[in-house]
Amino acid sequence: MLNQTIQRRFTPFELRAVDEKARTVGVSFSSESREVLRYDWDSNAYVPEILSHVDGACDLSPFVAAGSVLRNHDPNQIIGVPVEASIDTDGRRGRALIRFGTTPTAEQAFQDVRQGILRGVSVGYEVLASESVKPGAKSNAGHEGPCVVATKWRVHEVSFTPVPADSGVGVGRSTATAQAGKEDTMTTRKRKIIHRNTPANPADVAVTSGQRADDESGKCPECGAECAAGCEKCPECGAECAAGCEKCPECGAECAAECEKRPECGAAEGKKNAKPTQRARLEERDRCVAIRAMIKIAKLPAEIGDQMIEDGTEVAAARTEIEDQAEQRDRLPLSRPGGVESGEDRRDKLSRFLRVNLARRVGLDADGEDAKVEPGHVRLLDVGRAWLETIGVPGVRFMAPAAIAQELFNPRNQFRAGAANASGDVANLLANVQNKALLKSYRSTRATWKSWCKKGSLADFKASKRVQLSDFGQFKETGENGEISDSKISDRGESLQLATYGRAISLTLQMIINDDLDALSKLPAMIGASAASLPSRLVYTHMMSNAGVGPTMGDAIALFDAATHKNYQTGAGYALDATYYKVGMAKALALFRQMTSFAPAGENEFATEPVDIEPAILLVPPGDPEYYAQPLVNPNLYVVADNAMFKGKYQVVVEPRLSHSGYSGYSATAWYLIGDPAVADTCEVAFLDGNELPSTMTWEDFDRLAFRYRAWLGCAVQALDWRGIVKMTGA
Repeated sequence: MLNQTIQRRFTPFELRAVDEKARTVGVSFSSESREVLRYDWDSNAYVPEILSHVDGACDLSPFVAAGSVLRNHDPNQIIGVPVEASIDTDGRRGRALIRFGTTPTAEQAFQDVRQGILRGVSVGYEVLASESVKPGAKSNAGHEGPCVVATKWRVHEVSFTPVPADSGVGVGRSTATAQAGKEDTMTTRKRKIIHRNTPANPADVAVTSGQRADDESGKCPECGAECAAGCEKCPECGAECAAGCEKCPECGAECAAECEKRPECGAAEGKKNAKPTQRARLEERDRCVAIRAMIKIAKLPAEIGDQMIEDGTEVAAARTEIEDQAEQRDRLPLSRPGGVESGEDRRDKLSRFLRVNLARRVGLDADGEDAKVEPGHVRLLDVGRAWLETIGVPGVRFMAPAAIAQELFNPRNQFRAGAANASGDVANLLANVQNKALLKSYRSTRATWKSWCKKGSLADFKASKRVQLSDFGQFKETGENGEISDSKISDRGESLQLATYGRAISLTLQMIINDDLDALSKLPAMIGASAASLPSRLVYTHMMSNAGVGPTMGDAIALFDAATHKNYQTGAGYALDATYYKVGMAKALALFRQMTSFAPAGENEFATEPVDIEPAILLVPPGDPEYYAQPLVNPNLYVVADNAMFKGKYQVVVEPRLSHSGYSGYSATAWYLIGDPAVADTCEVAFLDGNELPSTMTWEDFDRLAFRYRAWLGCAVQALDWRGIVKMTGA
């Protein structure tokens, strides 16, 4: 299976891998992770895609020979070049040594990497060959199905990106133990140092929320100048900032990972009653300022923050507690959906809670397991807020409604969503509710064509011919030991070709802010009704075309023809009314039973035979024809004289389009007698792959602040045979 699409996947790297003097960083850009899902054509489902790291599977030549290192896959932001790249077949990962350039863009990226702002690596690759592994089976390299294994793939570029996702790889991690989901001691120590040396900066909190704290955080300990957000050096004097640095504040020596004493001066950090170092004092100050800033932004009582400071609560734990308390106060149903089985993933619980309760708001009752979901008032903004939190957008809980709506359409969040495997989550949830509204309306729409037309299937949009075979030649007497002769069969047919029909609606930014649910219920319901009525509109437009005598058939004669087809009778004397209903039915039955087959080519011994198709459907417009047709076949409704011969023999189908002035050839008196569709191929309604339900899709419109919802249907209608339908004009 060949796939020429450039794909991407994200991986985290570790800050300790940065060599500041050489301006290089070592990264592992790929692994055999199962976290990335791809569509598998063989199994018709999304399955894990595994990049094979066996010898010869990966082609690094384009990347090594002329590749560049980008920022967020933007070819206009080249920030470095690969010094070397290789595939570690033992550790099953791709590795590269990256050297940053000296342009302003590269310098900014390098500083962002040093400070942990750019925390992930994304690789752009091309799958050249793959192996589809079914459930329960294993690939040639031992990967268990279901999955797709990229057995040949090529690296095109590597980018630094702010959102990591692939937890299976990272710079500095061990090969064997990381493959099994473990890390060696040094990796663990490095992770702890990174976590400890990047405390929450209150300035960052303020920037996120659109405010700035009035405190001394972010100032150089030597000259007092303001530090830039996230930097480690003073912009005035160039001295190392104490907060977040890795040097001993007493002697300046590098600190060993996880040591309790400095290697040069032996200064102890953890001794009781020891004098706090300058670094410790700054860290404590930053902790207090950050907690108070978050409390202020969340509009919680200051006493809560004071208690957290007194208890020594870390910033990360304080942030979680503050968010929980703010959420509980606001009583938003985003984190505590109820009525769902234990063990279900939180993200699945949340999505289910939002989906079910949005559907309830638009009048779509939940059934099955969804009925167990706890009721709650869910707004459109709640859906957007939950998605932004899922993909890791900072400060979502404290954003105003307008800001949440705007972030939904922020292009940069698509990178976050891709890394978090949450691309399209909002669109999918909205589509689920819209599809329910559409299908409910679709299934409640009356479609009379199903009573007498054949449903067909076409695989594509090419013209297709429906062959109409002549009758099989009559049996001939052979005599003793005589030869049984072949029957010749000639054919003729009608052409059938699909066309595409569809409509679209939008759920705009204004609708989301206003919590307007029309785009979730009423408009999709209208689309569903329109889709359900489409075949009926096509059938009766086709049937009543050409001034009411129908389409021209393959023999160049109209469908309804008195001379050749002998299935057409004019005159008021055959109307379905109080005076002529009996005469009309008798004449229609006579025409129906006198229809004959056409003889096969070369068969001249026997005359053509009656078609032997029994009438089954009485198709009438509303008004007098309906009024007198019903008692003909059902004497229990009201008395009509001499109706015994018709009792229970026919199904009466009433179609308003027959007498609607919007249709060419309409008539308030014309009626039809039609054969059983299981026997007579009178008319066919064909759909793409036989699917009469409309196909739908919801997506974010890049050129507009809206989610677009569309539904489309491939459909075609064609009369196939005049033998099996009789038209009586009744006038």
